[in-house]
Amino acid sequence: MHLCYVTPSHQYPIGGTLPLDRRRALLTWAQKTGAYVIEDDYDSVFSYNNIPLPALKAMDEDDRVIYIGTFSKTLGPGMRMGYMVCPEAILTPVQNMKALSNSGSNWLQQQFLADFMHDQRYYSYLRKLEQEYANRQRILVEGLQRIFPQGRVLGVENGLHLTLVCSLTAQQVALLRERCLRENIRFDTLVELANGSETAWLEAVSSPLLFFGFGGLNQQQLLHVLSIIEQQVTILQQEAST
Repeated sequence: MHLCYVTPSHQYPIGGTLPLDRRRALLTWAQKTGAYVIEDDYDSVFSYNNIPLPALKAMDEDDRVIYIGTFSKTLGPGMRMGYMVCPEAILTPVQNMKALSNSGSNWLQQQFLADFMHDQRYYSYLRKLEQEYANRQRILVEGLQRIFPQGRVLGVENGLHLTLVCSLTAQQVALLRERCLRENIRFDTLVELANGSETAWLEAVSSPLLFFGFGGLNQQQLLHVLSIIEQQVTILQQEAST
């Protein structure tokens, strides 16, 4: 059996969104080959696009998509709770596999979540959370655009992290990362995160990629992070001009 694993709403780490025509092409391939597509929709609940694209599962007329998601992004990583929407043909074996590992799912947390969703409080909570994350993302995007006027910010349609295509050299980025770590501020680059297909980007694009998450920082903390990065970038630019 062929499997294809995708994160179409917000690819990790670069943050791209799979276009509608590519989604249709993928579903056509799955139907012709008898393959299943695992759609990991890990953080698309936070969408900052006025017209988000439909999930692959919503377009799946041949029952070839295995849709998986998590509550760790909305209720906290400590919940360790996710969900799966399976094609009918594999539902029974998946249920049997789940039954063998049921001790890994806390029944009290499941009951809490069921009640939270049943009385609609979960969805009003999501709307407030999405607005908060939209504000955090706006602060981060505006700050990065000010600090790196020649750079480009990618992956802003969904999720809790974004990507900066940086105008600095790879050596300058490595030095910036080292100096920021001394200030207890961390960002990663594609060098740290590349594990396969991302290597092709490194070979084709010379500009460094920097990754910034904003899910765990409040707005004041983000402003502090940006101020430190701006200070260090200014120092790097002064050093380069001397």
